[in-house]
Order: sequence, then structure tokens, then C-alpha cells
Amino acid sequence: TEDGGTATFTVKLNSRPLKEVKIQIISSDETEGTISPAFVTFDSTNFSTPQTVTITGVNDNSIDGDKSFAISTTVTSEDEKYKNIKVADFEITNIDNDVIPT
Repeated sequence: TEDGGTATFTVKLNSRPLKEVKIQIISSDETEGTISPAFVTFDSTNFSTPQTVTITGVNDNSIDGDKSFAISTTVTSEDEKYKNIKVADFEITNIDNDVIPT
């Protein structure tokens, strides 16, 4: 929500990588929602441990209704298994907290 509400999700790998895997998590509209942390990193020791990512709604002080935006990722690794992997984007909605004056 624009009141600073948050949503969380976790990220982990399904198999042990041979080399480090770095995942950047990106908001398509940081005026509606921010991501923390922006990167999660996995290696052979922590690949199966879920890492939590938090999305925080941003207040824009504008009567603009609920706004959807996308969360996407970029995966960087020298590991052939993870090198060009694509993770599906997903949408989230920031719920407007501004009201039309009466």
C-alpha cells in the first residue's frame, strides 16, 4: 500500500551451482514500489537457503488509483546451468491511499 505496506517473497536455487549465482531483483516502477535487497547471491554453500526479498509501497501523494507494476530479475553467473536462466516476471499492485476531497 501507499501507507508503506510491504510484501515479501523468498528466493532459492533448486540445485547446487558450480559457480556463484547473482540475482538482481527489479521493480518496473520505483515510484510505486521499491525492492530490498536489490541483489541476492548464491553459491554452493547457501543455494538451498531461502533469501527474503521485501517490496515496499511508495506514497506518491496523488489521487491516481491503485497502480500495478512488475517485479523482474536478471541472473548473472558463469555456471552454465544458471548462466542464461530466465525467471518469470510477476505483477504487484500498490493500493492508493489518497482520497478525493468532498
